[in-house]
Amino acid sequence: MVDILLSTYQSEKYIEDQINSILNQTYTEWKLIVRDDGSLDGTVQIINKYKSNYPDRVFILNDNIDNIGTVKSFEYLLNSANSEYIMFCDHDDIWLPDKIATSILKMREVENSNPDFPILIHSDLTVIDGREDTIHSSFWCFSNLNPKLLTEFNYLCVCNGITGCTMLINKKAREVSLPFSKEARMHDAWIALCVSKYGKIGYVDRPTVLYRQHEFNQIGAKEYKGLIDYAQVKLLNIKQVVEQNRLQLQMLHDLEYGSVLKYVWYKISYFIRTRL
Repeated sequence: MVDILLSTYQSEKYIEDQINSILNQTYTEWKLIVRDDGSLDGTVQIINKYKSNYPDRVFILNDNIDNIGTVKSFEYLLNSANSEYIMFCDHDDIWLPDKIATSILKMREVENSNPDFPILIHSDLTVIDGREDTIHSSFWCFSNLNPKLLTEFNYLCVCNGITGCTMLINKKAREVSLPFSKEARMHDAWIALCVSKYGKIGYVDRPTVLYRQHEFNQIGAKEYKGLIDYAQVKLLNIKQVVEQNRLQLQMLHDLEYGSVLKYVWYKISYFIRTRL
C-alpha cells in the first residue's frame, strides 16, 4: 500500500486535475491523505466532494490547527502515514498514469540490493505552464541538474535537486526523516538529505509528473541559460545567494555535516562538474 500525502492551500484552481490524475493511476494500491492548511477559497469543498465520492480512497486530516506552512503541514502528514511506502503530492501538478507503478518498480529494485535501508526514489519531470503547454520536456535538463551526482550526500547538501512531488520513500526513510529539523527549508530537501546520509537514493530517468509553473508557485523550476547568464544572475542577487547558503548551512548543522570549508569545496566541485 502507498500513502500519498497532499497538503493544500488556496488550491481550487488546479486541485481537481491533480486528484483526477491520481485516480487514473495504473497502480491501484494507494490511499490519498489530505491536509488543508487553512484555505479560504473553495479547496475544502472540492476535497470533501472527493472524500464523499471515494470514501475508501480519500482521507482528510481534520486537525483544527491554524495555518502552519508547507514544511510543518507535510511533517504532520508524514507523522500520520503508516503504509509500507509513502509519496508526496503537490496540489497543482498532474501525475502521469504510470507514476506510482514505475516508482514502485524502481523502489523494489533498490530494496533488493539494499535490504533494511532507508530508500528514496525520485524522477525527472516535464515542465508545463498554467495552460498545460510544455515549457521543457525535462526538468533536469531545464535546470541543469545531474541526478547521478545527487545520489551522494555531499553533493545533495549543496544542491537541493530532488523534487518532492516525484518522491517515493519506504518506512525506514520515514523513520530517519522524523522529526524535521526546525531549520528545514522544505520538506523534500530535508527528507532527501536524511535518506542520502543514512540510506540510498535511486531515480527514474524519465518524467513521471507534469510540473506546473504559474505565478503562485512557492518554489518553481529555474531555467539554466548558460554559464554567463548564471553568473550574472548570481552576482545581481548576491545578498539572496548569501542568505540561501546561510540557511542551508543551518539545516546541515542538524545533520552534523561538518565545516563551512567542506561545504564550499563541494559547492565548487558540483559547479565544475555540472556547469563547466
